[in-house]
Amino acid sequence: MMIAASLPFTPMSEEMQKRAFDIACSELLTPRGLRSLSPNSEQYQGITIGNHSQRERAYHQGTAFPWLISFFADLSVKLFGKSALTYLEDIYNGFEIAIQENGIGSISEIYDGNPPHEGRGCISQSTSVGALLYLQYIIKVLNQKGGKK
Repeated sequence: MMIAASLPFTPMSEEMQKRAFDIACSELLTPRGLRSLSPNSEQYQGITIGNHSQRERAYHQGTAFPWLISFFADLSVKLFGKSALTYLEDIYNGFEIAIQENGIGSISEIYDGNPPHEGRGCISQSTSVGALLYLQYIIKVLNQKGGKK
């Protein structure tokens, strides 16, 4: 829903987009990305550990993905314009600690959905890093005069 809602030409009404944003904020957003499943679901698994099969089953059952932040940021700007700036800066700045944890100067592929949101997967993932660079770009644009993307 986040991807569909963030698109410039979406089949979703503004009300549906706002609802998707609200649910993402209340159930999916973590300091390390968006969870793939709400903790309110019976199938939720907040930690991605175990053998290969166990990790694969947990992967889409609550794992937090940093790459989804880019769509979250786009939807934030789409719905709230420049007033989303402070919120997006807080998300971006929250990754400062993660950059020092596993692959120094980078961020992990995935994170546990449960606190303390331990980094998992590869220690430096291009989609994760790209999402942060994109978020940095959005923040820069919003800080410029007019704040339009």
